[in-house]
Amino acid sequence: MKSQAEILERIPLFEDRHLPMLRRILENNHAPRWNAMCGDRLVSSDLPALRAFEVSLRKSRNVPASGWSEEESIRFIENMALRSPWFQRVFEDRSRDFASIPSMRREDLVHRLHEIVPLDADLSRLVLNPTSGTTGMPVQVPNDPLGVAHYQPLILEALSRHGIERRPGTDDMAAVQICSQRSTMTYGTVHAAYGGAGFAKINIAPGGRQSLLSEWNSLSGPDAFLQELQPFILTGDPFAFRIYMDYNVDYRPSAVLSTASTLSMELRKEMEEYFQCPVVNMYSTNESGPIAASCAQHPDRFHILAPDIRLETLASSQSLNFDDSGASGTVHITGGRNPLLPLLRYDTGDLATWTPESCSCGASGYLRGLTGRPLVLFRDMDGHCVNPLDFARLLRFVPLRRHRLLQQSDGSLDMYLDPGPFDLSVYRDEIIRKSAEILGELTVRIHPWSEEVAGDYPYRVVA
Repeated sequence: MKSQAEILERIPLFEDRHLPMLRRILENNHAPRWNAMCGDRLVSSDLPALRAFEVSLRKSRNVPASGWSEEESIRFIENMALRSPWFQRVFEDRSRDFASIPSMRREDLVHRLHEIVPLDADLSRLVLNPTSGTTGMPVQVPNDPLGVAHYQPLILEALSRHGIERRPGTDDMAAVQICSQRSTMTYGTVHAAYGGAGFAKINIAPGGRQSLLSEWNSLSGPDAFLQELQPFILTGDPFAFRIYMDYNVDYRPSAVLSTASTLSMELRKEMEEYFQCPVVNMYSTNESGPIAASCAQHPDRFHILAPDIRLETLASSQSLNFDDSGASGTVHITGGRNPLLPLLRYDTGDLATWTPESCSCGASGYLRGLTGRPLVLFRDMDGHCVNPLDFARLLRFVPLRRHRLLQQSDGSLDMYLDPGPFDLSVYRDEIIRKSAEILGELTVRIHPWSEEVAGDYPYRVVA
């Protein structure tokens, strides 16, 4: 256990009554070898806004799920124009209709972030959350503790819409995030804003016995840890849950929340049979936070969770919004609850079709055919699954504008890398070495970028 001062640095609202839960997590005999510390960093002045947001979520269930109107969106722009150079320029250049406003893109977040962040933003509590780089160039997404804390009520709202009404509190293990990567941060903490409810992030690395024992004291460690703490929900991406089931981890929570990449209907059905509980598919991005969640009655439909955004689908430079039936295009987001990254028609890169009709569950309007980051399974020399995030992590510190990885049927890997003006030869040997740590003795070939290999997603396995 860390000292009281170290705990308070990360959890300022920590109280003595939260200590037993924190000790149960960190000092658990079955715990993994923790390698990081984390906390919500919330202060008392954050709580009224967080509670008000929770109330707004409950009220928004009974209003049309169209998000902000065009008038509300224009007022948002007018307000932000006083504080953000980006919004000021858009406000001055736009014509009278919202549809004339150009899209904000990932490249803008990389090269024009200083213009987007409000000039009066409080950077003293800055939180940086880097994107994985699996759908485009990595972005250092700025946020603050209150903005990050909005995730919890949005998760509870998604669960509530699946008939799961529970607010974790003191002595409850709220959730465990399941990861499955070669290496990642692992930690345990408590949510002071929820009475000290527990949370942990653990890694169940793919690769079999040797990989598992690199972080756990025994092969039964993950299951024993979960069985002892009894977390209310498990969160993670489809790859992590695939590995969880492959290891036959026996713990079944009250609900499973899948996010980060596309959950296929086939894997969803397998997860429902395995876990014997609701499987909630959350649509979220690092840039925007949670946007929508799958319908309890129709898993292929997604309903918007919060009223503080405007969602559009754009195709052929035409705004296809909530008034257009069957409108298909790329999902664009305006607004959000991140004070350091106000979004204005931000192009998520995710394809979907908006249907304005009411769903049988009672919600007004839904997204269908949502296509985000697909689940891709690479294989190492022993046939074990490899998470594409391991390659994203490897390439994150190489100055690349884009990359594409293709694993051939013989297991060899072709890397197509675009370093822009930088000399890739400086990094070549290190890339090969680190790739060997992931794949073993499989051949890795590095090629210069070619438009012929460009695609919507940088990872592919050749059957």
